[in-house]
Amino acid sequence: WDEKAEKPLNVGDAVRIENARIRLGLYSVELNTGRTTRIVEPLPEDIENLPSFEELEEMLYTTKKIDELEEDDRNIRIIARVVDLFDPREFQRGDGTPGLVRTVEFADDTGSIRASLWDDAAERPLSIGDAVRIENPRVIYRDDMGGERLELSIGRNSRIEPATERDISGLPSFEELQEILYPLVNIEDLQEDSRNVMIKGELTEMSGRRILSIKCPSCNERLELSDENICNFCGALVDEPRYLLMIPGRIMDDTGEVLITFFGREAEKLLGMSTREVVDIINQSADESALEERVEDLNGVTVEVIGNADFDEYNEEPRFIPRKVVNIEL
Repeated sequence: WDEKAEKPLNVGDAVRIENARIRLGLYSVELNTGRTTRIVEPLPEDIENLPSFEELEEMLYTTKKIDELEEDDRNIRIIARVVDLFDPREFQRGDGTPGLVRTVEFADDTGSIRASLWDDAAERPLSIGDAVRIENPRVIYRDDMGGERLELSIGRNSRIEPATERDISGLPSFEELQEILYPLVNIEDLQEDSRNVMIKGELTEMSGRRILSIKCPSCNERLELSDENICNFCGALVDEPRYLLMIPGRIMDDTGEVLITFFGREAEKLLGMSTREVVDIINQSADESALEERVEDLNGVTVEVIGNADFDEYNEEPRFIPRKVVNIEL
């Protein structure tokens, strides 16, 4: 507390703490270091039997593979690579304070898992393929439109650091992970339960007539504004709508074809434009189909796409839901 919070400390430092108050926290015993507490350099005899930082880490954390994770796991360590990365986004907490969150997907040789990186963790520089060590994340269970799954929450009580040479001795390269996690399949072999597979094919029937979906930023429903810029669904005042870029079409290989719709970031990759740029062009022209020719130019382009297959009830045929465009061959 107070001046104690400003004391320069580094991870791994040995310290002597005197007259701290002990209290029971949510998951463990905690030390409360306030006005009457001293934090000083330890004496030589204090650290004679103190394990090294590396030894303490081994004592504190249990290293787990991704497929071994269980809901509410505590004091665990994961060695993995970054296989997908989204831009950080700002949000407002319930008390009105601003926050920052970033979605990252990590993988090892047993599987992949999505993670939410909060605040300081969201600002950590990461790149696709980076090998990292994650310590003390929260493992949480999700059951929503994305299905049942486990996810990681990495906040102020977690650590995410570059993996050491020792850490990555058994970790596959990024290219090897892609082959393990996302097997390449022919379109004719897609099943309704095909998940995390890669298909490669030529884009056809790409449509650019209406490529923007306008949504309410509060409830995420399709936006229909009243005269007062009020969302008719949730009643929120909308200063700036949320725009979702979407490009429908088909993808075909030598074995067959399937419906596909590219959303958001993946649609931006195909167009080579940001959603903001698309919004500005459409607003300036007052024409929803202002980019129709540019979208139609995508016909004949070969792409490699990772995603899931399911059945389109409206069109009564299979469809492929892309999660990531891996490669575009113009």
